[in-house]
Amino acid sequence: MEKPVKKIKEEVVQKELFGQPLLPFRFFPDLPIILREKMMKVKMIIYLACISILGACSTSGEETLLQPVTQAGFQRVTFTRENKNPYSIAVFREFNHVFLYQKTLNTGWTGNGQLTTELPIGNYQFLFALHYGQNTLLSPELFPNETPFNELKFLSQQDPDNEGLILPADELFLPETHADSIYHITASSTIKCTLQRAVCQTLLYIKRGQKTDDGHYLPIAYENNKNILQSLSSINMNLQQTGTATSVNAVSTGQGEILSDFDLSAPDTLTTEGFAVFKGPFFFPAENNGEITARITLEPATNSPQSVLTSTVTSNLQRNQQFIITIWVTNDWNFINVEADTREMNREIEGIKDIWDDQVN
Repeated sequence: MEKPVKKIKEEVVQKELFGQPLLPFRFFPDLPIILREKMMKVKMIIYLACISILGACSTSGEETLLQPVTQAGFQRVTFTRENKNPYSIAVFREFNHVFLYQKTLNTGWTGNGQLTTELPIGNYQFLFALHYGQNTLLSPELFPNETPFNELKFLSQQDPDNEGLILPADELFLPETHADSIYHITASSTIKCTLQRAVCQTLLYIKRGQKTDDGHYLPIAYENNKNILQSLSSINMNLQQTGTATSVNAVSTGQGEILSDFDLSAPDTLTTEGFAVFKGPFFFPAENNGEITARITLEPATNSPQSVLTSTVTSNLQRNQQFIITIWVTNDWNFINVEADTREMNREIEGIKDIWDDQVN
């Protein structure tokens, strides 16, 4: 229940205003009546002004304790993640229907996967991204209050050693969907984002075997610590019709070509059978998830009588898929066949479920 506001009585002997006493006029009996009336008006104006100031600090006559709060016009925003990989968050705020870059958040993640900041009340878009800046660059450059969100894209860089070709992409992660969502920050908010790869990758198997009557391939393992790489001097792969750029929603554009040479001394896996496995380059899918062509060339070991083996294979790929290529050769180094398959890449980093889940409270 609110306390009633006490009325000011002229008969009060003494009141304090900012620590100074206000004396009733009966202490000044010699003042002219007109002057006394004017002083009464001035005193009343001052007192009412003080009441207004005090009233602005509390809606009731009871004492109010001030609690720590965010800055006036700001709200606390907490970003959460499910994995151990902290991603960067570029903040874009709406001005005249255009979302302009404000700042980037890339430090301050806690051990339980939270990052908290304060943002002015308003409408926002956020660029959530991981692993870019080496071969894949964000364009245009981010300038506060200048760079608009709707112009952002990630670009592959030109290969300095091979004219007309592009470099492999970085292992870029972006939200799977709703990357251009608009967030209305009017109260304390929690935003949860789980990322997924925005690129594809090749996976190359080199195996020895023979073709069976039913059309399958029977592996022929090596013995005495020998392996298939001892028969080779080089392996290279030429990827054609890859994308050259992607939007924040991972929509690829452009058409590029990537040349990769594999290090025979460092296969990603050398199986117990003596077969080799190489993880190839990351790349953007083709426009509209169209066909991508891989041309693989196997050079025989130096002074070998065997010929160069070349094979071409195509496949349609989407983001976060591996282009799995298996090359079979015979025991006497004749080419048998090349197989192509696609599969989704390991989702450990981006999470198994709730690929994208945002909550704004």
